[in-house]
Amino acid sequence: ALRVVLEGLQLLAGAVEEFSKLIGTKPKATALRFLDSDSHDQGERPVAFQLAGYDYVLKFRDPRPYQILQHVLRRLQTSLQIELAPPDIWCSPSNNWHVMPYLTTDKKTSLTKPTEFMTRLGAITAAAYFLQMTDLHLDNVLVNKGTPIIIDSECMFYGCHEYSSDSIENRLWNTGLVGENPALSAIRGGTAPIFDFGA
Repeated sequence: ALRVVLEGLQLLAGAVEEFSKLIGTKPKATALRFLDSDSHDQGERPVAFQLAGYDYVLKFRDPRPYQILQHVLRRLQTSLQIELAPPDIWCSPSNNWHVMPYLTTDKKTSLTKPTEFMTRLGAITAAAYFLQMTDLHLDNVLVNKGTPIIIDSECMFYGCHEYSSDSIENRLWNTGLVGENPALSAIRGGTAPIFDFGA
């Protein structure tokens, strides 16, 4: 077990070092924090760290689903003339990890422009439906600076064949954004607890 832990730490150190080269800074000793959240495939967790005064999150996941989502949301953003695009990410050349800025949810979101917020939420729901995304519940969507942001896009094209003949209603339920169980919905609001950046 100790050997596995040491190998994991070496992998983390290598990824942080490679990322520091990508952003043009020297790697320094930094505290790593494993984020407690929903995850898949053997319980891997995203790792929060600080470098050059900025907070980041490292995920050992293929970045391409996120890049597809980013592309779709940018097209929608241009078309609708509203802010939609998720933050930029940095990727390893081999696509086995990516880093993005650490985001926190607005603890008390003041919806001074509720129509804008709901339009943005509708647009990301439409994108999730189009991309056949699932698992958009709890801490996989957060509100940052008044904008809903999908931070976990790894469950994209899930069950593509399974859902391809499904009804429109079921495909929408499958996103998780408007799930039948309000306790799991990413947009449930009210007195539900709010999470920091998750898996």
